[in-house]
Amino acid sequence: MSPHRRPAGLALYLLLLAPVLAAGTRVAPAAEAGAADPLTESQNHFAHGRYRDGRWALVRALKSGDLAPGRRLELLLALADFWENLAGRPDEAVVALERAAALELPAGNAARQRIAGRIRRLRSIPERFPEEDAVLARAAVRTFKPEKMLLRVEELRGVLERSPEYPRRAWLFYYLGQNLQGLERDLEAYSAFRAALRLRPGLGYCVPVERCLEEAGEAAARQSVRRGVFWTLFLLLLLGGSSFYLSRPWRWLRPVHLLLPLAATGIWWAFLAVSSRAVAGLADSGAGNFSRPVFMSTSMGAPGGEMLHDLLACGVVAVAGCFVLACGATLIRPRWLRAAVTGLAGLLLWTALLTAFFLERVDGRSILEAGGGAGARLRAVAYFDQEAVEPYVLTAPKSFPGMDARTIHHDPVLQAWVLKHVPGALGAEEDARR
Repeated sequence: MSPHRRPAGLALYLLLLAPVLAAGTRVAPAAEAGAADPLTESQNHFAHGRYRDGRWALVRALKSGDLAPGRRLELLLALADFWENLAGRPDEAVVALERAAALELPAGNAARQRIAGRIRRLRSIPERFPEEDAVLARAAVRTFKPEKMLLRVEELRGVLERSPEYPRRAWLFYYLGQNLQGLERDLEAYSAFRAALRLRPGLGYCVPVERCLEEAGEAAARQSVRRGVFWTLFLLLLLGGSSFYLSRPWRWLRPVHLLLPLAATGIWWAFLAVSSRAVAGLADSGAGNFSRPVFMSTSMGAPGGEMLHDLLACGVVAVAGCFVLACGATLIRPRWLRAAVTGLAGLLLWTALLTAFFLERVDGRSILEAGGGAGARLRAVAYFDQEAVEPYVLTAPKSFPGMDARTIHHDPVLQAWVLKHVPGALGAEEDARR
């Protein structure tokens, strides 16, 4: 490049870089201002539930050696407030307050007297609440025996009723929820965990109360759904049976009336058979979101066909129930109302049966992989882990092409059988070839 072009290129470079430099000069003071006020930063974290970040902001600031005594006092008092009022740890609050009391403050400073009063109050908790502390200490030792958990539930509830002023009530609620969760009383456990977090929002810094709350909430929702399914099926059974008897269908039913439910049952069976074979074909061809090995069977009694058998049973029960409800609905006039009632009852029956199937056979037993976007759940794939793969391989070895037989070296007989019958099975000769 010629010398007279260099200044122009440099000027163009600086012109392009100017907005970046200007943005940097605008952002830097804001970042420095945020870092210079750790007390505001910690309070902002606490207000948004980020208790770990808020505590760390205070601890990081206290490590600085050039803090004025007044500023250090503010940070230590904020740390003591976190431990006492958010995390529910009076003992840690005492440690922070003792550090604050050791500061060289001006004579006659009113904060020194307030700090001493707080320390006395927090240290007197064991003297004022010895029975409550003893119950809390016993509850902290985890047990998995139902009879002991029942005793602890009663003991913890008794203390909560008798001692509304106990400073560690949040911990009592946490251990109460833990024992209720062990007894599978998840709705009560959910309420106990929520009460613990209402009293001490930062309790999750010390114990996994948020995770316990989420697990109890999910389990309580499942219990509610199970109760809803049970009562829906019970009421439909009661309604269908009584209306079927009152309609006296044996007086007017003919064999031709049975053709529709038989056809519906056949269609349901054909749908399951065709769809399962299509899914198995996708797995064999490597298409779709399937990870090998994948094996599905519609043969009665074959490994992998149990879920399809249950779905077939759900369909047969649903068709029979709809037929009974339709017979009982002949008492309803006019015809449009009869059709509406029959359709709604049939929809409820199908929904209840499929929900029961999902809860018993899928929920908690599979890994659901769903993408993003609308209708992602409808396109999701459920994977079922199977540790004992031998029945599947022995039943249909061609469904596992390319299986790595080296992973079953503990069973030489099975390994030899896989190498002989599974197409493209990998064995010891693959290692030698590589």
